[in-house]
Amino acid sequence: MPNIDDEIRRRVDAFVADLRTLINRAALETVSRALGAVAAGPEARPAPARPAPARRAARKRPPVRTAIAKPAVAKPAAARATPAPAPAGERPKGAKRPKAELARVQARLLGHIEAKPGQRIEQISAELRLPTKDLCLPARKLAAEGSILSRGVKRATTYWPR
Repeated sequence: MPNIDDEIRRRVDAFVADLRTLINRAALETVSRALGAVAAGPEARPAPARPAPARRAARKRPPVRTAIAKPAVAKPAAARATPAPAPAGERPKGAKRPKAELARVQARLLGHIEAKPGQRIEQISAELRLPTKDLCLPARKLAAEGSILSRGVKRATTYWPR
């Protein structure tokens, strides 16, 4: 048995030595080609292995819109003093919801979660006929106060009563 092991070891060592010399030779050829191409100039360089990627055409930006000044129209004093109330369910962009409205939505949400546990916010939104974004804050508040549990991540989050 030792003879076979010794023979295998000798052959593997010989193979490794042959590979080492081939790798050194290939590295020397690559370096000499690179140095020779630099010394001879760019025209002596070998062609690239693959063509250069095509450049994308520059995106055209949409034209800048400028506001057109409207002629000033004098409004009656009553119209300037009191702004028109927003229609029900709508509020100006960036305006906070009144606490009473948040409390109503929280109560509806809690009742729905107790009646149908394990639903995602999209399903609850469809059944309550409220936009999903209007349910996010009440859901977070209910979870913070410990009335409901949420399990899952992002859109896979399901809500359960405690």
